[in-house]
This record gives sequence, structure tokens and C-alpha cells, in this order.
Amino acid sequence: MIDDRNLDDLLSAPLDQVPDHGFSARLMDRIGRRASRIDTAVFWAPLAAAAIAIPFVPIHDLTDAVLRLSPGIAGSGAVALAAAVLALTLSLDNALRDRT
Repeated sequence: MIDDRNLDDLLSAPLDQVPDHGFSARLMDRIGRRASRIDTAVFWAPLAAAAIAIPFVPIHDLTDAVLRLSPGIAGSGAVALAAAVLALTLSLDNALRDRT
């Protein structure tokens, strides 16, 4: 019969080695390929959506909207602060990546 002490001894005992037969290597390769496919999709999907939508966008209206909004965006303190925070974040990321 198994009581608390026997159960603790059973669960604390080291397990025998299990032959891998390359499973771990195949799994890591599969995970790497999947991550690569996801990164590729995340990059190309918005570009494809924009390429599909561009023929249906009235260019004249789009340029008018850009010209109307540009001065407001250029003079915005919030946009300048966001750009500075983004630049500092990228700089910190590169510095930490170089350190390791």
C-alpha cells in the first residue's frame, strides 16, 4: 500500500533515461520553422492587404487628407515624445543585445 512516505520516495527517485532518437532535434527544428513562417506572415500580410486596397483608394482624396493632417502631426508634442521613446527603446534593446 502506498502512503505519504512511499509516495514521496517514489516521486523523488530519479527516472531512467529514455532514448530520444532525434526527437528533441526534430522538435526544435519544427518550432524554428514555425516561428519563421509566423514572422514572414506578420511581415507580408499587411503589405499584401495594402497592395490589394490601393487600387480602390481614391488617390486625390488620400493626398488631400495627408496634406491636411501633416502640419498637425509634425507640430504635435505627443508624436515627438512617442518618437523619442521609440528611439530610446530601440537604442536600449540594441545595447542589451550587444552586451549578451
